[in-house]
Amino acid sequence: MITRLLVALGTTIMLYSLILCVRIIGSIAYERIKNSWRFLFALECFFLLGYAVYLFELFSAQKKLIFGEFLVAAIFFFGAIFVMVVMKGSFDMIRDLNNKTEKQEELNKNLLEKKEQLETADAELEETKKQLERKNKELEETLEGFYLLKTHATDEAKTKKRKRS
Repeated sequence: MITRLLVALGTTIMLYSLILCVRIIGSIAYERIKNSWRFLFALECFFLLGYAVYLFELFSAQKKLIFGEFLVAAIFFFGAIFVMVVMKGSFDMIRDLNNKTEKQEELNKNLLEKKEQLETADAELEETKKQLERKNKELEETLEGFYLLKTHATDEAKTKKRKRS
């Protein structure tokens, strides 16, 4: 009885795993990794078939399992392949994520350097702007002084001309 229950639960779990595998395949962008997961899906289908056949034999009236030894041996063999493929796929994904992380960190580092360069250039421009504003103010004051001097000189010349006339 417990054997039948375990196999039935295993079948249900395998069906759920198939659904998850289809979702994973749909979310993977890289074909090489997608192919690994497609192979895993095929192995999961094989396992599901094995569960179904074994469950059928458990519920049938026969006391001796027709495919029993072969089925168990095949499940062990392909189970080992399944685990190896999962580990290889996981390793490849982790390696790819690590490579992308390294590239992203390098890009972030370059962006920070560019940001610092821009901040330095911005500070230099701000200082240049202040210097130009000071020079502009000095020039305006000088021009105002010249204008006052000219106005004063013109007024003096007019005054002298009136005094002469």
